[in-house]
Amino acid sequence: MKDMKKIIGERIRNERLKRNMSSEELASILNVSQSFIGLIERGQRGTNIKLLSDICDIFQITLDDIISDKKLKMCERKNDTYNDKISAINSLLRTLNVYELDFVISTIKNLYNMKVKSGGEKNPQTQKEYFY
Repeated sequence: MKDMKKIIGERIRNERLKRNMSSEELASILNVSQSFIGLIERGQRGTNIKLLSDICDIFQITLDDIISDKKLKMCERKNDTYNDKISAINSLLRTLNVYELDFVISTIKNLYNMKVKSGGEKNPQTQKEYFY
């Protein structure tokens, strides 16, 4: 499973880059060193909730935006396209270990077998709300 420090660091870097802000500028605003920001963004160093909160204030986002799993939320949206859902699922699968992947594969096989037995639609992109 991907280390939470790496996930948070990537999200901080993405937010900073969206604003065309250098790591030096962010460090200056936060009154920390540029190398410390680099360590956080690479996931090599964690930080405290106060600094995370300050970063969120600077970017005008919530702490939830930094620490929540948006990919999971993407999978819950019913109006997304087939490709959006596949992309979200692929992202989530990359976080699982081998045993968890075995469980997912087994579950998918069972769903597939249920679909085949019931004479379900063959084209998954046109499948109506089958399990909702």
